[in-house]
Amino acid sequence: MIEILPANGEGITDNSVILEAAENGSSLGSIAFEFMGDTLRILQIAASEPWLVDALVKSALAYGENRGVIEAWAEQSELEQELLGAGFEKTAQGLIYEAGKRKSCF
Repeated sequence: MIEILPANGEGITDNSVILEAAENGSSLGSIAFEFMGDTLRILQIAASEPWLVDALVKSALAYGENRGVIEAWAEQSELEQELLGAGFEKTAQGLIYEAGKRKSCF
């Protein structure tokens, strides 16, 4: 069974959180994000499979929504299709997500 839980150790910044996906103790990927008021900013996604990117993004969004986040933002151009599929919209400022619009990228 795959688990997605907060990683042990330091975040990328003082305000950041890292969620790690693991199966039987073996890391599959991670997502790092930080809170900026009621906005969640995705800093980094490390995953090789589209379904794992989808799962990590949804987990980060749910984590943020449970803590009052109403918007998420990302500059992850290499993962643009996966983020668009998860409910982000492309804008001049980057990829933006509004709370409550989560969907599957499949």
